Amino acid sequence: MVVSVQPFIDGGEVDILRHPQHCAEARNAVNRLLDEIEIVQNLWDAARAPRPPRSRAQFIRYVFERERGFKGTFNAPQDRQRARKAALQRMDSLSVALCAAAYTEASIQNMSDALFRALLACSGRIGFAGDPDDGAHRGLSVTWMEFLPDGFLKSILSVSVIAENTCHDRFIQDLAEVLLDAGKNVPASDRLCLLDTATRALDGHGVVRLRARLAHQKSVALRLTGDLPGSDREISAFLRHEGSQNGLDGLSYNQLGWLHLSSANNHLFQSKFSHAHEEAKKLKLAASVSGLTRLSGSQFELLWDQIYCVGRIMRGEGRFDDAKLCFESCLQTPTDISRSKLTVVKSALGDVYCELDYDCRSNADSAAPHFYLNRARELVGPDVEARRGPVTKGMRRLLLSVSEIEIREGRHSHANTLLLELLTTYAALREPDIVDRLGHVRTRIALARITSQFEAETHWQEALRLNAFYNPAEEEVYTCGVIYLHLSHIRHVRGDFFSAASMFNHGMNIISKKRPNHLIPGIGTYIFDEICQKWGTTHLIPHG
Repeated sequence: MVVSVQPFIDGGEVDILRHPQHCAEARNAVNRLLDEIEIVQNLWDAARAPRPPRSRAQFIRYVFERERGFKGTFNAPQDRQRARKAALQRMDSLSVALCAAAYTEASIQNMSDALFRALLACSGRIGFAGDPDDGAHRGLSVTWMEFLPDGFLKSILSVSVIAENTCHDRFIQDLAEVLLDAGKNVPASDRLCLLDTATRALDGHGVVRLRARLAHQKSVALRLTGDLPGSDREISAFLRHEGSQNGLDGLSYNQLGWLHLSSANNHLFQSKFSHAHEEAKKLKLAASVSGLTRLSGSQFELLWDQIYCVGRIMRGEGRFDDAKLCFESCLQTPTDISRSKLTVVKSALGDVYCELDYDCRSNADSAAPHFYLNRARELVGPDVEARRGPVTKGMRRLLLSVSEIEIREGRHSHANTLLLELLTTYAALREPDIVDRLGHVRTRIALARITSQFEAETHWQEALRLNAFYNPAEEEVYTCGVIYLHLSHIRHVRGDFFSAASMFNHGMNIISKKRPNHLIPGIGTYIFDEICQKWGTTHLIPHG
């Protein structure tokens, strides 16, 4: 490596021995260059021998997960750690990934201000260098141009680091693995940024296993942002490309299975339940193609997710007894499943118990009153009572389930407290994903059911507004039809008969075209039946 430092003043080279007044500027410039060289060396060493994947994934999560949106500067002493995190968040994803390969959270926070500024100066100047057709010359490149300290000195430093082809491919594949693992636990927009970086890094050199994982995670990230068509396109593009290049028979159970499961979830969110079932059933085909005889840990996890997905499809169809069996099977598995997944399935099962409680009471075939509500409370109550710290995504799901139980048991005051806490939490989310958006709408609907008529109207209207805001390109769904019927009754009671009739007709028009939806507990059952009873007839003909 050769470093050339040329001091210039007014376009001419200056001998600093004859002009000592510029010594300080020259010294500062050299120190900055030396700091940047140290950073480059650290990143290059990390490219050859990166830190363990789990540690790097933890670093990337540290960057993206906490204290988003801080507007301070890294020079502010009282906010030094927060400001450094904010500065890292403004880096491009490749720079963050390389920092993760070289540093820990502690080493970043303990860096001198000068060295941290050098790290930031490197951001955006890092890329893959060399002839793209010659793998032996693909490497990392960092280039400084027009470096102007204090407006006096001009220095140009160019450093090119060349990696052998095997080293490069190994590092790139490893980098993609880290980005994939870290991407599971960051906001969807950041996840897409990380995955795009992994795509550019692989650049056709990745093995099919990585390309399949990348396609799956991209489909999940796009779904979470609400882009269901984009998620479907990502899956279709991968299957079409692999099918035309290598054929799908060579793909493993996991590689095909996760993609089909993601496609099933896309159909589920669009209430296309028959299509969702078709995709979920394709996992059996994937197993037979691979000649699978024993499930590994990851394959068992895929099977667990398949059972959970089928349970959600059946719940969406209103087949609550079948959904209950699926969810209970997920909870009874002897294999270790992540806490977050167990939390999600507990919430889903608690919601199904609320539906079954209503079904039993309606048919008068329950031997013990509140049997299912008691089971639901035993299932989700302890986790809520033991909660500490911030309201996590899993806890938001549990709080929704507990609030539904409280409403079904008539404990509206306690339900109101939980729902107002959720309302504040949802309003503060920077990027609510598709699940939190549904939870936000659900919270408004729940509040509308337990508040005064004046407050209820506000909550029903806000639920409609949120649905339109979160799904601007989507026509009004079955849930919207039920909301219009409730609003029409409020207007009718108030004496605004013209508005009531208009809303009633609009709601009935939506319901007549859409099949009942059960993603929100009670929307297709007791919340709908309640408005039927308020109108006094199952035909819902308003008077006046």
